[in-house]
Amino acid sequence: MKFKLPPSIPLTPQWHHTEFKELLVMVENFGMPHFFLTLTSNETSNLRWKEIEDIENLAMFFNNTFSWKDCLVECVALFCTRLQASCQPMFLVVKAFLVLSNIM
Repeated sequence: MKFKLPPSIPLTPQWHHTEFKELLVMVENFGMPHFFLTLTSNETSNLRWKEIEDIENLAMFFNNTFSWKDCLVECVALFCTRLQASCQPMFLVVKAFLVLSNIM
């Protein structure tokens, strides 16, 4: 018997199909995007975030074989926090530009 999963479950084929349809609607309404932002976290060099080391040390406290790769939720939360903190000044500049362009 074959089961069909609802599109509300992330990363299922139905979810991807729904997200793709929503993306097509956004492109139809707003046009193709002009700005792409790619962010990565360097987890292997000396530039590694201190928080990643803290997460890894805490994971190893519970099990010596664990690393930061076993703490996906914590790493994603950290990445989102860093992203919001780094994008905040950029959005303030864009907002100020939009306000000034409406005044002139």
